[in-house]
Amino acid sequence: MFNTTHKVVLRSDYVREDGTRAVQLQIITDRKRKVIPLGFHVAPENFDSRGQRIVGLKDKKLEKTYNDAIFKANARLFDIINTLHFTDKVFTVQTIAEMYSNKSIRTSVQSVLAGLIEQESQRYPTSKKDYAQMLVKLNEYCSSATFGDIDTVFVRKWDLHMLSNGLQESTRGKHHKNFKKFLALVRETGAKIIDPYLNFKVQRPRGSRMALLNSELDKLIELFATNELPHNEQEALRCFLWSCGTGMRYQDVVNLTHGQFIGDKMEFVPQKTRKLKLKVVFPIGPNLMALVNTKTGRVFQVTQNATLNKSLKSVRKKAGIKTPMSFHIGRHTFATLFLENGGSPEVCMELMGISKWETIKIYIHLAESRKRKANLLYDARFLAINKQQVPNVV
Repeated sequence: MFNTTHKVVLRSDYVREDGTRAVQLQIITDRKRKVIPLGFHVAPENFDSRGQRIVGLKDKKLEKTYNDAIFKANARLFDIINTLHFTDKVFTVQTIAEMYSNKSIRTSVQSVLAGLIEQESQRYPTSKKDYAQMLVKLNEYCSSATFGDIDTVFVRKWDLHMLSNGLQESTRGKHHKNFKKFLALVRETGAKIIDPYLNFKVQRPRGSRMALLNSELDKLIELFATNELPHNEQEALRCFLWSCGTGMRYQDVVNLTHGQFIGDKMEFVPQKTRKLKLKVVFPIGPNLMALVNTKTGRVFQVTQNATLNKSLKSVRKKAGIKTPMSFHIGRHTFATLFLENGGSPEVCMELMGISKWETIKIYIHLAESRKRKANLLYDARFLAINKQQVPNVV
């Protein structure tokens, strides 16, 4: 392990006749110093040491050229430091300076991310495909990006590249989310890289919340009870009904083990909001528990999300259900039916691991909207009375 710092400075031991000083890149490793000339000179009043940039030149084109050179010098050294970070060798300040001069040395972001993706895919196998697709899209835009290249401009141009190739906002948002995740993992190893998303936000569109009706859920339960579906569809429906009964997300169902059942309760920390450390304690009734057909290890043998949704699409047709079905609809169904049947919003939040009131308000609005619609349908029974225009009786 080594400790390296670097910054741009003005040469302190020599002043030119015109009062300017050489601009240098200073590197300090283990208290040993090395300077690399950047090839241009400026007056002290034109150098912003805090901002690490040239300011106040009359020739703005020249000022931009100098600042570009500073940026590239910092990015180059940034790359070298991260290259050394991912090796076990010990380096001196002289070695770093020599590597700086060797323009062929570059650390590919993709090569580092590929290794991290392999590690994360072992922890979250269901996300492996999403991680791989993110890397493919990154390679399509820039196949040899270095960590010094990654800034707000880079991710903005990458986003425009994906947009020009027909990727929808939700898909682009997913790739940005995964890229941001892996950059954070790189930083956790000690590498000094900036967060390019501090000034670039990708708004993922919020899809319309849909949920099954009570009658539709009853149809699915009856279909499951027949045990006449093909094995893959029966198991997909088993997992989906569990989500309808508990509000659990796909990843939480995948990770659920028998060790999380304590008496008649299920305890887990939702994967999506694990940083908040909100533990969900969910009481499980005997009827819902009947969905569990394993005794040890993972509770459900869950396939890839896309494969599971494909099976659910077939189940939906066989059950004669109008509402579109994907696994996440199970979570929406639990929240909506819980509130429709008189459940408390606060209790619903606890059972679903929801921390924001704004989220539960969406389900409250959906439940109330469906109640109004049902009431209007019931009110239609009295249409004949309205047509007769019966006078009010006092």
